[in-house]
Amino acid sequence: MRKYFKNLETETVINRKIGHAIKIDAEFYFLSSNIISQCSFIQQIIQQIIYTSHGKEISAARKALSEIPNPKSRVDFICDFQYKTKDITIDRVFNYARDIFKDIYELRNILAHEIWSSSEDHVDAVLFSTLAAESAFLTSNAKLIHDEDARSKEIFDSIIRFIRSLKIITLNDMHEATKDMVLCIWALSNIRNILDVEKEEEKAAAREAFFVFSGTSHLFPDIKPRSNTAEFLAKKEKTIRK
Repeated sequence: MRKYFKNLETETVINRKIGHAIKIDAEFYFLSSNIISQCSFIQQIIQQIIYTSHGKEISAARKALSEIPNPKSRVDFICDFQYKTKDITIDRVFNYARDIFKDIYELRNILAHEIWSSSEDHVDAVLFSTLAAESAFLTSNAKLIHDEDARSKEIFDSIIRFIRSLKIITLNDMHEATKDMVLCIWALSNIRNILDVEKEEEKAAAREAFFVFSGTSHLFPDIKPRSNTAEFLAKKEKTIRK
């Protein structure tokens, strides 16, 4: 899996700013909100493709979805669904795009659910910590202040564990995630185009785009595209160039 973050591996001290004191590039906020919102859109496309391609299993799938207790379980369901059709091209691209989505969704959860902070030691990045890690850190600080029997090494080790648990995400990480997200949306949208159109020549033209576009052509090393461009009609005419 691709990671759009890294952990702090060498620091033993970290100075952070949280809440109103935090200093973050405005572009980071924009990219973050875009990733969070687009993840919901991607989920909708994945679900639509699964329902369209697996007609016989739709009833069972809908029943399973209705019994799923929370959003995370619903995402796990569509990510783990055994997607396989008679169309090898669609299968390869769908599973590749879904793997990209899994990585992006991990990032989305960090952005949406963890605590943001900034540090002058990492001016181009944002630090993230879980509520559980923050709780353990506060407990260690409380021991240092109130527990006379607390050992300094024990406190130091707990502080180091907290620092090691911090995730650091740079603006460049956000740009890379956004590029991968755009590829994921395009690939899934094109699959939906193939499933939606009725004429075989239009399906073939849309499928050809996967062999031409560098974001997916590597999935088909044994197929040589007929040209460096692929044109097809969906709701609007599309042109894909290699």
